[in-house]
Amino acid sequence: MSAPDAGVASVAAPPAVLVVDDDARMLASVRDLLALRGYRVETADNGEAAIERLTHNGIDLALLDVRLGAVDGLDVLDHVRRQGSAPPVIMLSGDASIDTAIRALRRGAYDFVRKPYAPEELLRTVDNALRKHGLERENAQLAAQLDRSERLHRYMVDHSPDLIFIVAADGHIVFVNPSARLLGYEPAQLLGQHYLSLVHAADRELARTLFADSPEAAAGRAVELRLSDRDAARDAHHFELHARALALDEAGNGVQGMYCVARDITERKRAEETIAFQAYHDPLTGLANRLMLREQLATALNQARLRQSRLALMFLDLNRFKYVNDTLGHAVGDELLRRVANRLRECLRGGDLLARIGGDEFVLLLPDIRASQDAAVVAGKIHDALAQAFVIDGQELYIGTSIGVAFHPGDGNSVEALIKAADIAMYHCKSRHSGGGCDFYSAEMDAGFSGRFSLETAIRKGIDAHQFEVHYQPQVDGQSGEVDGVEALVRWNHPSRGLLLPAEFVQVAEDTGQIVPLGRLVLEQALRTFADWRTRGIAPGRLAVNISSQQIEQADFVPEIAGLLKQTGVPATMLELELTEHTVMRDVDRTVARLRALCELGVRVAIDDFGTGYSSLSYLERLPLDTIKIDREFVRNVCADKPDSPIVVAIVAMARGLGRKVVAEGVESETQRHYLDALGCRSMQGFLFSRPLASAAMERFLGEHLGAVL
Repeated sequence: MSAPDAGVASVAAPPAVLVVDDDARMLASVRDLLALRGYRVETADNGEAAIERLTHNGIDLALLDVRLGAVDGLDVLDHVRRQGSAPPVIMLSGDASIDTAIRALRRGAYDFVRKPYAPEELLRTVDNALRKHGLERENAQLAAQLDRSERLHRYMVDHSPDLIFIVAADGHIVFVNPSARLLGYEPAQLLGQHYLSLVHAADRELARTLFADSPEAAAGRAVELRLSDRDAARDAHHFELHARALALDEAGNGVQGMYCVARDITERKRAEETIAFQAYHDPLTGLANRLMLREQLATALNQARLRQSRLALMFLDLNRFKYVNDTLGHAVGDELLRRVANRLRECLRGGDLLARIGGDEFVLLLPDIRASQDAAVVAGKIHDALAQAFVIDGQELYIGTSIGVAFHPGDGNSVEALIKAADIAMYHCKSRHSGGGCDFYSAEMDAGFSGRFSLETAIRKGIDAHQFEVHYQPQVDGQSGEVDGVEALVRWNHPSRGLLLPAEFVQVAEDTGQIVPLGRLVLEQALRTFADWRTRGIAPGRLAVNISSQQIEQADFVPEIAGLLKQTGVPATMLELELTEHTVMRDVDRTVARLRALCELGVRVAIDDFGTGYSSLSYLERLPLDTIKIDREFVRNVCADKPDSPIVVAIVAMARGLGRKVVAEGVESETQRHYLDALGCRSMQGFLFSRPLASAAMERFLGEHLGAVL
């Protein structure tokens, strides 16, 4: 006898066969025959025992004699059928009547074998029954798996945050998941609609390109599309759409539609637009910033050379602004700058560019002018616009402006030369007209313009004479009120002009290279003072010191800091070096290498005035940063009337995502303090806690407040 065929042998364990017969000799004969075949055989000699065994799982086939006594084989067969998932049954009978076989088959028997049986016939019938049962069982398992898979996929599609839909070949939507509600629709409302009805008018051509020509070519592509909200009053949503070709007929022949997955990236686009805007715009006024001005001026100069045309650059400085800012406060000063910007916008011609490059300085680019008189006309409009009173908080404020104008060609052929010429003309105007005016640049002004150069000389002498001193401003935990650090800020104790702030000399120091010895002086003085505080037990946990790009570029920058830390005994982990985005972008690779070397020493690194420069996420990920400082301009926008700032929210969320600490500068009110604390920005500094103090005053401050709550 041969072994069970492959269809049966594929089962891990030998099939179990139950043989039921009240004839002991016949029972033993069938048992031995099946055992030799390789089956696992169990036996029963009556109907009750058979039912008991079949009640439990584990039997793959039952061979039942029809006549078993009080409970015969047909009764057992009925029980098997009532079980539902029961094994197949082969009936055995010596009854020559066809009626018995018919009754058995009608009641669900797989087959009927007459006694006496031929061994090969019985084995063939058993093999076939087991093979069929195995296939039925496999099919049932596959069907169950398919059902589970379908329910799982249906759940995933129905609960996906992405909009999933299918577009037929004619462009109509034939399926859409519940995420249609992102656009204000119920899924049923979109079925049968053309996909273009969802696409914002400005993006429909792009959508047609994706869907129209070759669905196969669209596979794997991702495009950004704006989809319209059902509520026309709401802005369109930005989606990242992935589309793949799809065969919709049952045979799977040919591409008949597109399977589309659209992810709502509206919030991401808003954040990107915010960051892109702030990279090229002044956050206070919304005007172009220094970076945009330089790029646009370079472009305008190239176009002027090609067209052989003229352009003008106007440098504006507000008169009496510092007085307003110092006497009435930053809030009034900021509002005045915003209103000045609005009035200046009204003076522009089409194609002009207005930029705020810092403080109360504005620059106006006038391309394609025909004569110098064109610039004079614009300057006259500006003077007239700013001559009218500004009413802020019930107070009438009057300011003027000094304007310097330079032209290309003639006064400068490069960005730097033209800006310098306009700057010189502005200072010349300021020195001659106390109430404001407008001067055109001339070469003679260079000889008379000695202030900037004398300032350079004075800085050099001031460094040698130790006129520069370090003041300190505390950094406070906004939640607990404890002082957790100080920032070192340079001041110039000028022999004739008194105490000068960095805005009055740092730019000249950077332009002339004096920032390197000045920065070294500040760092050394701050570390020695901090070391003294540590000895007295009043030092906070962190000393923050600003560094410039020129300092980082020095070959001995890292060894110099390591040496100062060793000399003063200040642990490297207590020193935090602050650098601006502009500093980083001068030479990213070198800056990253130098900062990583410092981090290996234990020194911490912070980005200062974040959001006012390039604002590139890529460099943030590359730099070994510990801290991101929010620029004071953004913090000032948070006030009692408007206690919210999307830019601050974006920066805090970005820093949290990158695992960086956040410090907010310029905190001047409890409203700002509570708002920042609610966002999770714990560390703050600003006038709310303390103005920058000389070292002796800061020493007293720390003695009084360290460990206390502010």
